[in-house]
Amino acid sequence: MLKHAKPYAEAGWLKALLVYSRGDGGWAMEKTGTVLTKQGEALDSFADAQAGWAIQSTSLPSGAKEGGLTGGVSCLWATACESVGSYVNSSSVQVTLAESWNGVESAIQTTANPTGAKASHLSGVSCTSLSACTAVGSYTNSAGTEVTLAEGWNGTAWSIQTTPNPTGAKASHLSGVSCASSSACEAIGSDTNSSGVSVTLAERWNGTEWAIQTTSNPTGATGSNLYGVSCTASTACTAVGTWRAPFENPIHHNMVTNQYSLAEVWNGTTWTIKETPNTQDSEGDTEDVLMGVSCTSTTACTAVGEYSRGEAGEEALVERWNGTAWATQTSVFYGNGASLKAVSCASSTVCDAVGYQLTPAEAHRTLSESWNGTTWATGTTVDPTGTTRDELSGISCPSTKACVVGGLSELSKIIGPLSESSWGF
Repeated sequence: MLKHAKPYAEAGWLKALLVYSRGDGGWAMEKTGTVLTKQGEALDSFADAQAGWAIQSTSLPSGAKEGGLTGGVSCLWATACESVGSYVNSSSVQVTLAESWNGVESAIQTTANPTGAKASHLSGVSCTSLSACTAVGSYTNSAGTEVTLAEGWNGTAWSIQTTPNPTGAKASHLSGVSCASSSACEAIGSDTNSSGVSVTLAERWNGTEWAIQTTSNPTGATGSNLYGVSCTASTACTAVGTWRAPFENPIHHNMVTNQYSLAEVWNGTTWTIKETPNTQDSEGDTEDVLMGVSCTSTTACTAVGEYSRGEAGEEALVERWNGTAWATQTSVFYGNGASLKAVSCASSTVCDAVGYQLTPAEAHRTLSESWNGTTWATGTTVDPTGTTRDELSGISCPSTKACVVGGLSELSKIIGPLSESSWGF
């Protein structure tokens, strides 16, 4: 089965803020960063001389052993972005991390961590102004239970906002957030209920407090998760994810657990499941998941993820909502394996999605696809020289000509933060 609960959360992975520009000629990466060891010691650096890129070093907080910006990116415009994640501090405790981007360089911000937390992580962020950002995630409390976490940025400091957890839940986490205004944010995720079943979770911020909303779970589901959310108004949000259920394979006539794409819509009153299409591999099984979604109106949403081809591996999945129904769009087929982790639409006819593709040698390489209103086409991304694993997992496009992308890069099993910029087109 595909694994999606917490991408790149494994110990030892560091994730960086990568900044790309997307002009008519495709993607460009202007600056590369410095690869760091887990202790933050510079190991190597790289630059593309052909493009004339200049190195701009980034760093983790002082004393950090490992960590990264694994929680996505939110941009108001090309020179005002926020990214979040976590790092392991000098006391070997995982704590929250946030960095701002001003178009030239990134700056580490001081974040808050719950008292007594054994581990804390931010998984999503959404900004509506320079003085209003909301980040969500989870933390492990002193009792060893994972519970929800939310923090707010007021332009000066990050502070913890009290979040509720479902009654009887054995674990709860928030995976993504989207704010229509500073007083209207929607956070989604999942919780493990008292029966040990993973179910969808949504919480609403009204400017003062967070409150749990009633979400839907597909009939017969043995597990459901929401990973991405996009709101175009306080009364119009779309969330995507996946759900699992037992299924009798029509070819082998054995019972398997299939994984299906999931989409739910918030209309200001209720969350309602909207039917999504699903694929079937050559063995008769289904393993579809939607990881990210971006909406420009209530009749134009794009969701991305991956589907399984059985032993042949995964391929990129794109689905489109037209206000009435979800339909699969033709994505580029890569053959060796590919996955789209996030999407951002600057208009109904301009979307960019990012993820990774596999080489014949099964090396991970960055991947981008662009939608022009008619077709999806592969963009030209750049991978740092000498790396063994490069992936993109977060994107925010404040205009049709500018995108900020979050990703990770691995060089001989050492992962380090990167900072790259390209503006002024």
